Amino acid sequence: MKLLFVFFLLTTAINGFTQQATPPRVHKEAADFTLPTPAGENLRLSSLRGQFVLVDFWASWCEPCRAEIPHLKNLYAKYHAVGLEILSVSADAHPEAWRRAMVQEQMPWKQVLDSYSGTGNISDVAGSYRVGSIPYTLLLDREGKVLAINPGPGVLDKQLKKIFGN
Repeated sequence: MKLLFVFFLLTTAINGFTQQATPPRVHKEAADFTLPTPAGENLRLSSLRGQFVLVDFWASWCEPCRAEIPHLKNLYAKYHAVGLEILSVSADAHPEAWRRAMVQEQMPWKQVLDSYSGTGNISDVAGSYRVGSIPYTLLLDREGKVLAINPGPGVLDKQLKKIFGN
């Protein structure tokens, strides 16, 4: 029994915050979170209900994340006016690097910075969503339910075309 308890404690300590939430599941509501914007205001995921939302986990130091930004810009330009919002959640540990990257990339959509309150080197929301690597995206419907988990660019394009019809 003591061994089981020690294992539980070690697992909890190693995984920190990630033990507190359920990972996203298709057709289930995405866990709500509130994080700061570049202006220092809090943005709550649930405040975006009524729109389709692409939640994009990224970081300034992640080259594949940065390489996906032109594609996200194209999607935003094509679908924002008809109901798509993009919310980028940065896993940067250094806010200055995050701000520099936003200026360099000129991303016109909503941005928030994830927090680091637990143990380990994974940010809180990314950890609670069980994000194993970035870039990582979730497509949510107007009610905040998950439509797709980490769809590749081609799959995402097809889904958005099906949703918006163009």
